[in-house]
Amino acid sequence: MPTTMSQAKTNAPDEGGKAKVEDAKSIRIHPLVLRNYTPNNLQLFRCLFYIVMAYNWYNINHHPCNEWEGTFAYYHTRPLGDTFCPRDQRQADLERYVGSALCILCIFSDLATIFFAAMQNIYVFSYITRFVNHEYLFGLLAILMVFVVFSKAHGDGEKHVAWTQCLRGQIVVVYFYAAVWKLIAPTWLDGSICRGIFLSFEENGVASGVPWSLLEQNVPHLFKFLALTGLFLDALLAGVLLFCPAGHWVQQVGVLFHGFTALTMAQRIGYSFPATMLAAGLLFRPVIGEVVAVEWAKATTDEEEMEIYKKNKEDQPELVEPVVMTEQVDARNQKNKERKQTKTNANAMNQSKPVEAEVATKEEIATEESESKKENSEKQPERYESHATWMHRNWKRHPLITAWLLVQWLLPARMPIVSNGRYKHTGEGYRFSWTMMLHSSASFFDGANFFTLRVYCGDSIFPSPVGPENPDVKGFPIHRYIGARGSAALNVFPRQLPAMGAKVAEEFGKQPLCRHPGGITVFGSMLMRTDDGPFHRIVDPEQNLVHTHNALLGRNLIDTVVGTMLDKAPSEQEFILKDVGSFWDARDLSNSIEDGWIYVVDRLSCLAADPIAIFGQSIEFMVVESPEPLWMEWCGDLQQNQCIREEIPAQTEPILTPQMAVIKFQTSEAVRSSCRSAAKEDILIKFRFGPSLQS
Repeated sequence: MPTTMSQAKTNAPDEGGKAKVEDAKSIRIHPLVLRNYTPNNLQLFRCLFYIVMAYNWYNINHHPCNEWEGTFAYYHTRPLGDTFCPRDQRQADLERYVGSALCILCIFSDLATIFFAAMQNIYVFSYITRFVNHEYLFGLLAILMVFVVFSKAHGDGEKHVAWTQCLRGQIVVVYFYAAVWKLIAPTWLDGSICRGIFLSFEENGVASGVPWSLLEQNVPHLFKFLALTGLFLDALLAGVLLFCPAGHWVQQVGVLFHGFTALTMAQRIGYSFPATMLAAGLLFRPVIGEVVAVEWAKATTDEEEMEIYKKNKEDQPELVEPVVMTEQVDARNQKNKERKQTKTNANAMNQSKPVEAEVATKEEIATEESESKKENSEKQPERYESHATWMHRNWKRHPLITAWLLVQWLLPARMPIVSNGRYKHTGEGYRFSWTMMLHSSASFFDGANFFTLRVYCGDSIFPSPVGPENPDVKGFPIHRYIGARGSAALNVFPRQLPAMGAKVAEEFGKQPLCRHPGGITVFGSMLMRTDDGPFHRIVDPEQNLVHTHNALLGRNLIDTVVGTMLDKAPSEQEFILKDVGSFWDARDLSNSIEDGWIYVVDRLSCLAADPIAIFGQSIEFMVVESPEPLWMEWCGDLQQNQCIREEIPAQTEPILTPQMAVIKFQTSEAVRSSCRSAAKEDILIKFRFGPSLQS
C-alpha cells in the first residue's frame, strides 16, 4: 500500500543520500510519489483538447434567448437556462469571446479548467436544442480534466494515473456503444442509414466536395461497405482500448477512422469531434509513472523493487527515490520468508527420510514444477496494463472513478429497456446513449405535416389563422414560434412537448378568451417516421399536455432523478404511446413497403380522437389494413365549413381523390375507446400525392 506524502517527508533520506534504516523488517514507499510530475502525453492532450474547445466554443450557436427558448429547458435542470442564458446579443457575444479565451487559459491555468467545465456543462444541460453527442462528450471530458490537472498539481502521481484511466474509460464507452447500437440496427447494417446521410450532405452542399451519388453509381455497395467498416472500426477500437496495453499499435486505426470523418462530414458535424477523438489517442499512450506502477505491483522482493526503480529512472527522472519506512512491516517479505522457511523444513525432512523422498509421486513433482513456473512468471512483469486490467486491480482503491465509469456504462444501456425496444420511434432513452447519427426522425414530408398542437377551451377548439405556413385551422402554428431547429429537436426528443403545450396555454391565458372552469387545455398530434420508413403515431392525442407539464414540475428530487434516468413522465400523465412500431412485430417491413408511397400506421381508437389530415392535395390512397371500415371527410375550404363525410369502400386497388383543401381519414362515430387503451397498432394506410393546391 503506498504511503502518504507526509510519511515520505518524515522518513526522507539524510544529507548523505542514504535512507535511514531502523528495522530490518521494513517497507518501501511507492515510487509514484513524484516531484515535478509532468507526463508529456497528457500535457500534449491538454493543449490540444483546450485548443479544440476554444475553436468549438467560438463556433457554436450563442444567441439571445427568447421567451420560447424556455420550452426546451430540461425538466431536471430548468434553472440553468433561466439563470445563464444571454438576454441580448451583447451578452451572447461576450459569452462567445470569454469562453474561447478561457479555453486557451486552461492550457496554463488549473483553476481555469473548473470554470470551463462549468460553462460547457451549463451550455449542454440548459436546453435540449443544444444537446449533441459531441457537446455532451466535451462536457464530460472537461469535468475529468479538472481532476487530472489538480491531482498533478498536488503531486499525487497515483491519482493522476487513476484519473487518466478514467479519461480512457470514458472514450472506451463512446466507442463501445457506438458499435453496439450499429450492430442491432438493421438499417445500419444494410447501408441505408449511411446512404441517407451522405446523399443528404450532397443535396445540401455540405459533402466536402465528395460526389456521393456518382460514387454510388460506380460502386453499388459503397454505402453498405462504409456502414460495416464504421461498425468494425468502432468495435475494434473499443476492444483494443479496453483490453490491450497502452500504446498498442492497433490504436493507430483511430487516425484513419476520424480522419475519414473529418474529411467527409466536417461541413455538417464540424471539426471539433474528430479532432478531439484524434487527440484522445494520446490518452492511450503510456504516461510517466505508469510503467513503474505496473512493475512495482508485481515485484516480490526489495531487490526487485530497486532494480525496477533504477531501470525506469533513466527514462523518467521525475521519479522520487524509494524511501525505507521503519514504522511498518513488509508483509510481502514476511510471506516470502515464511515460504523459504517452509521449503527449508521440507528439505530437512526429506534428508532425514530419503526413502520417502524417492517415492514421491509424479503428481507432487508436477505440482511443484507448476508452482515454480508460476512464481518465475510473476517475476517477469509486463511493462503496461490495459484499462480493463487496471480497473480490475484498482476499482476498490478509487471509488469515485469506479462510480463515474459505472454510471457511464449503465446509462446508455437503459435505452432499449426504458423504451421497450421502441427507442428509434419514441426517442426514449436517446439522450446520453451515444447513438451516433443512428436514426433520422421527421414528422413531415413534402406536402404533409403530421405534427401540431390543438388548443381547447372546454370542449371548443381555438381556431387558428390559416395560410401557406399553417393550413390547419384546428392546429396551433407552433413552427412559427420555435423555428426549424426547435422542430427538429422535438422530432428527436418529443419529451419536451408538455413544456411546449404549457407555453401555448400561457400565451392564450394572457388574453381573456376562455372562461371555462377547466381553463385552457392543449393536446398534441404527432406522427413520426424513422429512417424514411412508415409514419407512426407516438403521442396520445387525448392527454392534456398542460397537466403532464405540471406533474413533471411537481416531482420531488428523487422522482425527478428516477424519471430522468427512465426518461418517463408520471404514469398517470404519460403522453408517449406504448408499443410504437408494434404493427411490424409479426410482419416483414421490407416486403410491405413499396417505393413512391407514404405509409401511415395508427390505432383505431387514436384515429377516432385525432383524424389524419392532408391539406391542399390530390392523393391516391389505399387502406391496406384496418379492424373496421374507415371514413373519409372531404372539405372544399381550409376553414372546413363545406365538408362531405363518407365511408371508404373495401379496396383492392388504390383510389384517386380529387384535389381538395382538406382530406381526413376518420373512423366511424361508434368508436369510443381511449387511445391509451389500444394495446397495438392496427391500421395501415398508404398514399401518394398529386399536384398541390397551394402551388
